[in-house]
Amino acid sequence: MNGLRAALIAIGVTVAAGAAGVGWLRTVLVPVERPVVVPSTILAGVAAADAKLLRDFYAAMADIVVRDGQSADPVVKTTFDLRGRHRLALQLAFANTGMVGRYSGLGDRLDAYLLEAIGKLDVPLTPEVRRSAAKAFSDIR
Repeated sequence: MNGLRAALIAIGVTVAAGAAGVGWLRTVLVPVERPVVVPSTILAGVAAADAKLLRDFYAAMADIVVRDGQSADPVVKTTFDLRGRHRLALQLAFANTGMVGRYSGLGDRLDAYLLEAIGKLDVPLTPEVRRSAAKAFSDIR
């Protein structure tokens, strides 16, 4: 049961068990407070040239997500795949640019926004979820 409890806690569910030996489990769902990130504020404080690179990157990510969904055999099939591909694409696109670590809080704002838009759970990338992800990427300004 500890593994299940840890997994539930990791996704924001608070689990409280009854007294020892009673043999019941009560689950209490508690909303997790997350800062709301407005897409138009994510790049606040980022130099114009760097903001353009990021906007172009996320516009390309949106396009790729849409076009991949039009394929007979999409490469990105789940939100887990999408998060991993996004992370890899960021590493490849911005390695040796000097941008990594330059803007305090930028990564946190991006992570919070994309977590809210795409979600934390691993679910199939249905057409609706794919559209939502593409919109989230294209809305980063």
